[in-house]
Amino acid sequence: MKLSKENIQFIDTYLENSEIHFADIRMEMVDHIASALEAELELSNELSFYDAFKAYMVCNKARLLQDNEGFLRNTYNNLLKLIWINMLTINSLLVFLGVIISARLFINNFGFETIETAIFSFPLLFFIVLGIVYLVVLRVFNYDRFSGVERIGLVYVFLFQVVNALHLLTKYQAESESGQWIAAGVFAISCTLIYAFVKTAVSIMRNYEKEYKKLV
Repeated sequence: MKLSKENIQFIDTYLENSEIHFADIRMEMVDHIASALEAELELSNELSFYDAFKAYMVCNKARLLQDNEGFLRNTYNNLLKLIWINMLTINSLLVFLGVIISARLFINNFGFETIETAIFSFPLLFFIVLGIVYLVVLRVFNYDRFSGVERIGLVYVFLFQVVNALHLLTKYQAESESGQWIAAGVFAISCTLIYAFVKTAVSIMRNYEKEYKKLV
């Protein structure tokens, strides 16, 4: 017996009220619970959805909430795979090449010292702006929170620090040709990460909407 749209929404609302705040995590749980309930309802025509749901949650609620960490780990692993895939696309390569060439020309015209701060502050400032936009979307438009989107921020901050450390280690070569190319490359990598992460965030939200529609 396939659950109705109202049944799916009931499960989703129940999980949200049980402090499962992330929409993508709830979707996985809803799919898991719905499959179990459909199998149970197939075995008994006299059993109602609400009775089956109540019985299932009495037996499994504690385990499901404990398994929340497992769902988070699974989401995190999928997130890293998706970021990696998006980093290896032709569009990401074009972004990298376009930025590194533009940055190198900028250094030639204005000097490395003039734009050094801007080059390495822009990716971080842009990331902060994206974070503010995400918060506005949550608060103003009452959009769902996504574990995958929020964890992107942690991954980006870590990778940005690694890339920036690479720049600091080679800073003494700033006056040389190779040093300027390294600086331009660090900036290009940071911008490419931003592109890949934004694309990943959009993919996560679109995939949620598509998969949720399949459930209902």
